[in-house]
Amino acid sequence: PSHSGDDHVNRPGPNATRLQWDEFGGTAMDGAIEIGRDKDVFQFTASKSGRVAIDLTTPFSNLDAGLTVLNSQRRRIARNDNFGSSTDSHLEIIVLVGQSYYVVAAGKRGGTGLYDLSLDYLRSDNANDIGNEPPPAALYTTGHISLVGEAAYYRFTAGAALDLVATLVAS
Repeated sequence: PSHSGDDHVNRPGPNATRLQWDEFGGTAMDGAIEIGRDKDVFQFTASKSGRVAIDLTTPFSNLDAGLTVLNSQRRRIARNDNFGSSTDSHLEIIVLVGQSYYVVAAGKRGGTGLYDLSLDYLRSDNANDIGNEPPPAALYTTGHISLVGEAAYYRFTAGAALDLVATLVAS
């Protein structure tokens, strides 16, 4: 449950803060994780099908930010903590026009502080796929491995038979 003075609700549902897309295909909101275990939940409806970048940054605090995206059935479809060498979070997901999604911002290890949340539609990497609908099971996520022997694991559940393509890019 939300606590007194909470800036955004803690659970997905009809009271989640609605994000509205601007004419450039973006939306943004700021917030605060006021106490340990606080979560701020936002909801958006995809204005078009495509790839969306979601960033949770902490330029004015030391908050170690965690980011989770849920589908309209409140099932987790993506999660990120500590993108690259920062304590900020970044995800890229495929969305389908008219579908609703929840974005959950949280502090890790009981941390508190201010954050900025931004969502932006990304241009397609393939000039020939203009107008094509992305596959419903598509998911883009990123991670960071910084130590020899360290591993990153991702899990998904397929709702139907599908082709799986995984791409690992070292940088």
